[in-house]
Amino acid sequence: FYLRASAYVLGSIDDAGYFCHALAKSLDVNVVSIEPRLSPEQKFPEPFLDCIASIEYIYNHHQRLNLDIQNATIWGESSGANLAAALCQYLSSEQLNFISKQILFYPMLDYSNLNEYHSKHLYAKGFLMDTLLSDWFLNQYVRTADDYEDIRVSPLLADNFAKLPKTLLILAQYDPMRDEAAQYIKRLKEAKGSVHA
Repeated sequence: FYLRASAYVLGSIDDAGYFCHALAKSLDVNVVSIEPRLSPEQKFPEPFLDCIASIEYIYNHHQRLNLDIQNATIWGESSGANLAAALCQYLSSEQLNFISKQILFYPMLDYSNLNEYHSKHLYAKGFLMDTLLSDWFLNQYVRTADDYEDIRVSPLLADNFAKLPKTLLILAQYDPMRDEAAQYIKRLKEAKGSVHA
């Protein structure tokens, strides 16, 4: 499963086509690109529920689709990585543990104000995803202030990390979200999870 970087509001599934084809060819695997509806027309939780519906459909019809669903991998980038991490938390809580690996590229994992991350202050201005821009994107996605602390928006706030899939996490040095990604790695290690960064 592939979830592209959209900042919740930008682009279309066509933006991911070339990369998904290249990935499928180079790895000799089936790649399913999941495309939730975009905000602000569809605000949280609708895009998250779109992802759940897509994965459940594929899970329930994988034989007819001629897909080997066992040991599936979910791959997300930026906002897509936020959704991927939240989906893995959801599937684990629902005992649907057919996702064996999650690959998260520069993920957004904690939008709440419960934690202070040095990297968010250090790279707040002058970098590609500065605070002003990221706050604008997020405000298109969420409905209320309470949504920021929902684990489907901020998966780092989840209580249980014990049953998450093997994780490969790619983080960038000059990234406001760098420290929350490091905290996610720490939580996985504390839960005896398999994680590489």
